[in-house]
This record gives sequence, C-alpha cells and structure tokens, in this order.
Amino acid sequence: MRRMPKGDRVLILTFALGLISAGLMGAADRIKSRFIG
Repeated sequence: MRRMPKGDRVLILTFALGLISAGLMGAADRIKSRFIG
C-alpha cells in the first residue's frame, strides 16, 4: 500500500467520522421514535 499524503488521510478520517456520526444519529432517531411514538 502506498503512503498517502497527510491531507488525504485527514480527508478520509473526516469522511469516516461524518459517516459514523450520521449513522449514530440515525440510529438514535429510530430508537427515540420507537420509544416515544
């Protein structure tokens, strides 16, 4: 695997964190709607 420049690594990390947080928020919304609604 070739070495990536630091900027690319930061972009990938930010993208992954965004995906994870979006998934967590979606799951929390589903759980809340299940308990409340």
